[in-house]
Amino acid sequence: MLLETRADDGGVDADLEARARAMLEGAALMHGLTAEVELIGSVTTARADPSATRTMTGAVDLVGVIGAQVLGHLMPQPRSRSNPRVVKRA
Repeated sequence: MLLETRADDGGVDADLEARARAMLEGAALMHGLTAEVELIGSVTTARADPSATRTMTGAVDLVGVIGAQVLGHLMPQPRSRSNPRVVKRA
């Protein structure tokens, strides 16, 4: 059986893996079987350095300001329609 665990903390993740293995092996034993459990993935949340977080937040904010300026000038200003054009037909 393949096993993947996910938790916010490394200690919790290790405990989760141990409990899952025990439960799977216990269920197999209950039916007179053995269980082969292979850990294929384990994910914990990364903790960012506060200085790096501030730097990245500033960079993302700057990209947002630049993007808003670029997007704001893609199309020409709409013409005023207070004097609609008159088309003369013969």
